[in-house]
Amino acid sequence: GKLRLVYVAERVGADSPLLSTQILSDLRVYTGARIVYALTAARVAGAVAQTALFDYRLSPGIEAHFGVPPSSVEIYLKDTEEHKTTDDIVEGEIVARGPCVSGGEARLGAAGKINDDNTLSYV
Repeated sequence: GKLRLVYVAERVGADSPLLSTQILSDLRVYTGARIVYALTAARVAGAVAQTALFDYRLSPGIEAHFGVPPSSVEIYLKDTEEHKTTDDIVEGEIVARGPCVSGGEARLGAAGKINDDNTLSYV
């Protein structure tokens, strides 16, 4: 058999090393498989955000990103004392809501930001 797809899930607050776009690219080369990288949370059925199946972009200046939210999840960033949305940067605590979120809405307890390409990453 041939390895075709690797799905890597990063749980919010897990403190595991993040996979940069360069590492994901290297994994694609070494395995010959497509790789999906996703951010997950206990109160969300499925991914909070995930890269696309054919997302081969390298993002210099961004440590790692989790792609965009699926159609069943809406995310917004709530201002905190440390992270606030301004005209120049969009960051704050990640909040998910939608039909696949337990209770309809969940604060994830992690700070995130929306990048220029509309992907979600940790601050």
